[in-house]
Amino acid sequence: MCSTSSRFVFALTLVSCGARSEIRQGGATIDASSPVDASTDAPPSDAQPPPPVDAQPPPPPLDAQPPDPTPDLVWYRLDETTGTTAHDSTSHHYDVTNLGGVAWGDGATFDGATCGEVNVDPRFRVPPITMTAWLTPVVRSDESINDYALAPFPPNAVSGDVPGLGGYALGLDVWTDGGGGAALAVEAGIDANVSYHSLDGPFASGVRHFAAVVMNASNATVWVDGAFFQTVSADVAPSSQPVPLHLGCHNDDGGYGSKRFYRGGMRDVRVYTSALDASVIASLYAHGPV
Repeated sequence: MCSTSSRFVFALTLVSCGARSEIRQGGATIDASSPVDASTDAPPSDAQPPPPVDAQPPPPPLDAQPPDPTPDLVWYRLDETTGTTAHDSTSHHYDVTNLGGVAWGDGATFDGATCGEVNVDPRFRVPPITMTAWLTPVVRSDESINDYALAPFPPNAVSGDVPGLGGYALGLDVWTDGGGGAALAVEAGIDANVSYHSLDGPFASGVRHFAAVVMNASNATVWVDGAFFQTVSADVAPSSQPVPLHLGCHNDDGGYGSKRFYRGGMRDVRVYTSALDASVIASLYAHGPV
């Protein structure tokens, strides 16, 4: 049985029937015991928030990127602080020893009378090969001493030369005697086809340069400070024997006199058994020495 009460003059009637209540307004009936649907104006329950505009962290600055690619033959960072050994950072561990005349600091500084040597993989004579190094020549005055067959200087910083057999080599010298000059020296040739090149350039004493040489079977492309410098001829044949690698001198031939030694700073020396392209060489220069 239902009880009825009226409280408003405009015919709003509340009718109670046990547990059920109704609101009658005019001719319409509303079940007042039912819960209110609160979801009528709410968004769907499966709606997802919009993704952030940029969910990825920004890339690190250029100088925080590791140099790429990693050398696969030798890599001398020359970041030692004491001792007489330059450690190879590749898995080969072709460490160069007997560097007693080297001063350590911002790389290795060679005194013009010190050379270290290690036998490395024969692939050092199998083209293509890329050699790179940061070199800071220090002025010298022995250009006119025993010109031998190479004037002004043989490539004497990083060298795989064998007397009488040739090889790959790279050097940078600045001198005052004989009229003075500055040149990047490159060797690319084996046996009777040794090819030496002395390339004049705007090099100065105490100024660091990034030198790179990409050597193929018939030519060598030289890059300085990340930019193309010159292409020279080369004539290379593979070797099946271990190849000596020198830091700080051209080879063991005393006929060159003091000119066979490098004088100046050196850092981040690399040898790859591949031909690096222009973009990689430019990025290595932009990164700076390691």
